[in-house]
Amino acid sequence: MGVRDRYVRLPNEGEGHRSVFEGFLRLTRRFEPELWTLLLVLLILDVLLTVYGVRIGLTEGNPIARAALDRFGAPGLLALKGVSLGIAFCGWTLVDARFRALVPLGISVVWAFAVAVNALLIVAVL
Repeated sequence: MGVRDRYVRLPNEGEGHRSVFEGFLRLTRRFEPELWTLLLVLLILDVLLTVYGVRIGLTEGNPIARAALDRFGAPGLLALKGVSLGIAFCGWTLVDARFRALVPLGISVVWAFAVAVNALLIVAVL
């Protein structure tokens, strides 16, 4: 049995059979408000941990974020994250409704990784 056989609904399958991807999309749509909330929490954590990390001697790796921090401090970094959030929302409005919840999910994954890296670096320095 190939990957296609397991994960894609074939035309001759009954309505009772759904693909794993369709189930995943339904699940993400069901929790979309929570995904947006998670995204906002991760955004704030990323900004707080980045600012704290820089204060204890770490360096921001993203040159655009580093410039925003150097010039405007934490508000600059928060504004930069806000622009990212605005772009995500614009993309969300353009995406087919079935796939919209993937927008906050995808960005949450990236920011969760950033938060984890920031936290690990801070722990390593302390």
